Amino acid sequence: MDLTDEEDDYLEGDLHVRGKEHELEKAIQQHLENETRRERQATEEPTDFNLQAAEKERERDKERILQLEEEIRLLKEEVRFHCFLLRALPTGRIAR
Repeated sequence: MDLTDEEDDYLEGDLHVRGKEHELEKAIQQHLENETRRERQATEEPTDFNLQAAEKERERDKERILQLEEEIRLLKEEVRFHCFLLRALPTGRIAR
């Protein structure tokens, strides 16, 4: 089955969204692992635990997660708009 350029673009966009969603899942998992490690360090090695560094790391994790969530939102919006154009144009072709 041959795909039109538009269908190919849609599939590429959808794959890009799924890739970002996978990246987000990994970032969340990493954040949870980091939280567990920080809690363990604070409990088991309180003299070596650097609260300020832990807070900075936590903030970086959260910022990365928020960034990925925003990228996913924008990508989904782009894919939806692309689908809207495909349905709205009589020929199903998008002028480039």
